[in-house]
Amino acid sequence: MENVINYIIDYKGYGNIFDLTNTRTGEYNEITRDTAIDYDVNLNHKTFFSVRAEVALKSLKQVEVI
Repeated sequence: MENVINYIIDYKGYGNIFDLTNTRTGEYNEITRDTAIDYDVNLNHKTFFSVRAEVALKSLKQVEVI
């Protein structure tokens, strides 16, 4: 039986670095925010996003106003 989830994406908690885990092979990679967004937009990938990753991807960048 094949896994329903092929990739798991989690947010490290700082910067634009996300963790990508392949559930079939156990392979682990660090990816950028843009690559994580590509996994979210591309419907061919069966990807699970942790809550931290989901919030980090959907939040707007903030700029300090003086």
